[in-house]
Amino acid sequence: MYYEEFQQSEFATFFGTQEIERIEEVDGFTRIRLKTGGFQEFVDIEMEIDASQWIRKTTLEIAREWIGNENNLNPFAKDICKSFINDLSNIKNRIFQDIIEGIWSLQGTKDEIIYIKPPPPPTTYLPETRNAMKVFVGLIPFLELDFPELKIKMENIESLGKEILRVTLDFK
Repeated sequence: MYYEEFQQSEFATFFGTQEIERIEEVDGFTRIRLKTGGFQEFVDIEMEIDASQWIRKTTLEIAREWIGNENNLNPFAKDICKSFINDLSNIKNRIFQDIIEGIWSLQGTKDEIIYIKPPPPPTTYLPETRNAMKVFVGLIPFLELDFPELKIKMENIESLGKEILRVTLDFK
């Protein structure tokens, strides 16, 4: 995806992303830091683009304190994460679609859900999706999946004294 396409994507327009810094690297790549319109203190985005403006690598970082944990999960954090993966990867294979649906469907064990109609039957997710969901919730440290088009890495790390979820899409 070209950077201009990203700027017009549903993710960028819905979450109101704004470029806050652009750094020209010595290797010819440009690093761009972005912020969402809301929740700026909890969400960071960084992209690496080449001379043709092609996005080579992009990273989403979300503060763990804002995501929540296995007991309570923030729906806005789920939305940003699944939308980032969906819109920037633009991959429509079964594993990616399952991961996107899995993250969106996550519920904390203490989240109160009020159903207007009977709840749907439990979904059986692929092993890759179950692991992505565990990383998102903070139960396991990382997941890395390698596809012909890109590598996705989800990891729980500490950065500058903050616990964060980092999602990296590294395009080939």
